[in-house]
Order: sequence, then structure tokens, then C-alpha cells
Amino acid sequence: MPGEMDTRADLDLMKHLVCASERSDELKREARRRITTALRLHHALEPLLSETSFCPPHDKRASSPAYRRTHDRLVKELNRPCLVCGVTDRTLADPKKNPFGAVQMETHHRIVEWTLANVVDPDKFNRRILPGLKLQNPAKYAAPLTKAQILDWVDHDEDNLWVLCDIHHRDKQVGIHGITYPVWGSQDLVEIHRVKKEIDAVKKHRASRTGKRSPEASLAR
Repeated sequence: MPGEMDTRADLDLMKHLVCASERSDELKREARRRITTALRLHHALEPLLSETSFCPPHDKRASSPAYRRTHDRLVKELNRPCLVCGVTDRTLADPKKNPFGAVQMETHHRIVEWTLANVVDPDKFNRRILPGLKLQNPAKYAAPLTKAQILDWVDHDEDNLWVLCDIHHRDKQVGIHGITYPVWGSQDLVEIHRVKKEIDAVKKHRASRTGKRSPEASLAR
């Protein structure tokens, strides 16, 4: 098919490029072009995303006592794992169970972002979000939520919080705040060693372009 790489031909072309110094500049350029094309087709995609978010006025970000209690219950008491890599608060020190080198467990506001809580329309929330919540817990969500109840729900309700390790929460390469959701959401379905291998390859590639020293393979912070 057009655009696909002939692997054998490309390998032969690369051998000629390395072994035959008399090859023309045109051949070298063609080899580089085809290798670059192959990398783009079969390895890392590097989209450039620009996002501007409207964040209405809100209090200075701080953990409320209720949020801290919910966080501690999910992370400490229930020892829930990171949705992506499976590490827990009790296994952070075990490299075999902490493949991405996370240093702490965090909780992510998954349905409504904390900074947007003040502008949530109660009518829209009760019409669009409440029915799904009611299916999971009919007794808890039997009645529509008031504005005050929605603010509390956004801040510290377990139904609005996901447990994630710091890497899969905030890392620029694999964190839910750093990449698009379709890519982030697939990470727990693929082989972890393949994900880590591709991340390391992208980091080395970027370092080679900027002339900076390649970062260590580990994603530990």
C-alpha cells in the first residue's frame, strides 16, 4: 500500500549508507527520509497540543479536611491501586510492583475538575451527570443535588476521585494532565514494558535533537 515501508529494501539501503562511503548525497538523503518516515509510521507520535482553559475565580488551592479524609481512606485504608500501573501506597518501595518509579499516590478529580466547581450549572449536572451516578447508587443519588452539595461532591466525593500514582497523574509523558485522554486511557490495556520502552525512546530522540544529555531510563522523580 502507498506509504508503507519495504523493510528489506530499507535495511539494504541502510547497509549501503554505512558501508559505502562513495554513495551519493542524494541516496543518503533518501535513506534518512525513509527511516524518518518509518519512525513516524511505526513508533512515536508527537502532536503539539495547545490548550487554554477558562478557570473562574476560586479559593487558593488547598486540601479541605473532607478531601483529606477521603484521600486517606482511598489511598491508605483501602489501599486502592493506580488505575494505570497498579502500584499502591504499600508497594511504592517495591521496584517490581512500581515499574514507573512513582513516589506517591494521589487522587484525581475525574468527572468535574476542582477549579471548575464554582461554575457548574446544577440543572445541567442533575440532568447529565446524576442519571449515571444513580445507576451505580440509587439510594445515594435519589434526589437532585443542590449547588452546595455539588461543590462538596466535586471536592471530596469518592465518585469524583480516581486513585493514581504521581506519574500517571501529572507526568508530562504519561499523566492524565499531560496527554490526551484517548492515549492516557489505553495505558492500562497495553504491556507496561512496551509503554516504558517507547517513552525512553522518545526522550532520547528529543535529547538528541536539542543536544541535551539523555535522561535516565527510569521515570522516577
